[in-house]
Amino acid sequence: MRAILTGDRYPRALLAAVIQRLRAGELADGPRAALCKAILQREARLHRRGAADPSTNPTQGVPVSLDRTESDQAYRLGRLFAVLENAQRAALGRLNASVRDRYYGAASATPANVFPGLLRTTTHHLAALHRDRRTRRLAVWFEREIDEIMRGMDMSLPRQL
Repeated sequence: MRAILTGDRYPRALLAAVIQRLRAGELADGPRAALCKAILQREARLHRRGAADPSTNPTQGVPVSLDRTESDQAYRLGRLFAVLENAQRAALGRLNASVRDRYYGAASATPANVFPGLLRTTTHHLAALHRDRRTRRLAVWFEREIDEIMRGMDMSLPRQL
């Protein structure tokens, strides 16, 4: 409450608690997403205000659209995770437990352990899409997206995020 009233930084423990709950498998609902966004925007705004570089734009916030030029590994891994989940959904339809349900927490904590297995599984999903004449173009699109994301990353996946 003090951070809200004074405009100061939110406690870092608050963001850590939200991330810990998401990694534990709780739903990434609107209030949790809004809380994360508020904390990150406040940090960015206060950081820019204290920056010596006058060219920074104080009105710029957290982006809400895809940035294909972003080189941050965590951002790219998030994009890759979304593409892998969408490929699974396109190949298998709605499931009881999707890639997100099973691997989100582990993938966000230890990507080097999780992503190789997810990429292997995705080859099977893409093969299923290639077999059906109606979904071949979609399979090619997924392959191009995965290739573009992987090309922009270092060859090694980070052990932890």
